[in-house]
Amino acid sequence: MRKNNRRFYTFILSGFILFNSACAQNPPLTGMAYVNEERRAEQSTILLNNAAYLIPLQNLDELKIASVHFSNFYAKGFDSLLNKYQRVAAFNGTDYIGIKNIDKLSSDLKWYNTIIVQLTDADVNDPRILNFISINQKIKNVIVALFGSSNSLVKLNNVTGPIVWSELVSPVSALYNAQAIFGGV
Repeated sequence: MRKNNRRFYTFILSGFILFNSACAQNPPLTGMAYVNEERRAEQSTILLNNAAYLIPLQNLDELKIASVHFSNFYAKGFDSLLNKYQRVAAFNGTDYIGIKNIDKLSSDLKWYNTIIVQLTDADVNDPRILNFISINQKIKNVIVALFGSSNSLVKLNNVTGPIVWSELVSPVSALYNAQAIFGGV
């Protein structure tokens, strides 16, 4: 009996240790490192094409907002912070590049009047994504959050809506850009 109890307690203890170590996540940066990274994000973020003053988003009770990401590695944090301001539905655009086509994405977004599209350098090289933005900006408010080099901006010349561009690609810049869209910075 004693041997069975010892095995049971050992099993429970090892399960507890395994669970805690698997769920423990270290934040990307803390303290002054985070503050410095946020300062770098602020200095590398620029708002373009905002003549209609769409940003910061206003009259939130009238907006139905969707966020679409393709290859943005930090989309989860970006979308999470957007949801701190207003309910925002997240769509993984890569699901619509494969089996489903990009027209299906437009169809799935028909109930939303504001679309936030997260782009990276790789995304702006895909003509399907640029066409998706071009078609949707005619009937909806489209905001582009671009993470990457200035060379990517040239490919967005036909975008008429606001572009929040950050040359810095990091989890902190993703959070900063999400705040900027709602005027939280």
